[in-house]
Amino acid sequence: MTFMVAKKGAVAAILALLMLNFSGEADAQRGDLETVKGTVKGFTEAPKGEIDGMALSDGTVVHWPPHLEKKFTAIVKKGDRVEVVGRRVTLKQGEKLFEARTVTNLTTRASYTRDEDKPLPPKDKKDKDKKDKKDKDKKDKDKEDKDKKDKKDGPPPPKDKDKKDKDRKRVVGPDRTVTGTIERFTAAPKGEIDGMALSDGTVVHWPPHLERLFTTIIKPGDRVRVVGFDEIKPKGEQVLVVRSVTNLATKMTRVNEDAPPASAGSELKQ
Repeated sequence: MTFMVAKKGAVAAILALLMLNFSGEADAQRGDLETVKGTVKGFTEAPKGEIDGMALSDGTVVHWPPHLEKKFTAIVKKGDRVEVVGRRVTLKQGEKLFEARTVTNLTTRASYTRDEDKPLPPKDKKDKDKKDKKDKDKKDKDKEDKDKKDKKDGPPPPKDKDKKDKDRKRVVGPDRTVTGTIERFTAAPKGEIDGMALSDGTVVHWPPHLERLFTTIIKPGDRVRVVGFDEIKPKGEQVLVVRSVTNLATKMTRVNEDAPPASAGSELKQ
């Protein structure tokens, strides 16, 4: 009798351990799901305007995929008490959200649990595929026509070469020479150094692609001699376009070979 009781006790203990282990595995499968409760203070919107979550009275920001907007907003509205089952996540920007798995309206008991699958493809997928194929065929044909034309006419000249040729053909006013100390460099819209401001107020300019040609021999604080011609920019700013720059300390000189020729009879003013 004692043996039978002991045997039954051992079996019960084994069953209890198995149930505990099963419960632990179930918890592991559920991951870090937790439950929060609160009152809906307002809804949040995705970049395209869909409602993609809600803010609760305790400060929790609940999130769901934008394509499930109607599923969740059909059961909750502002001011409702809700219970949310989900997990906490942190976005790359550091924003903390509570990703909803199930939302329950504690007043109406209406509830919705989201599926983990992705949103269904559009019904007109076949039409979209046809349109994509048509667009691709058109692009291929346009490219083929362009290749034939290029082969017949030859490749177009580089844009930079066109500009340099026009600059060389353009005749500008007389050159002048200025001497001063570099206060700072100036920058083009894309960030290249395209000139410098001198201590006497002169703004010196060179083409952005010649940045390294000039900045390798000068720096702010250096005394320089600049030979160039005056030009008015589109916004009305007057600049001295460089023909040559000389560092008066090192005697090193760099020349802008892309500069257009000076007008006939032009003389350098020293």
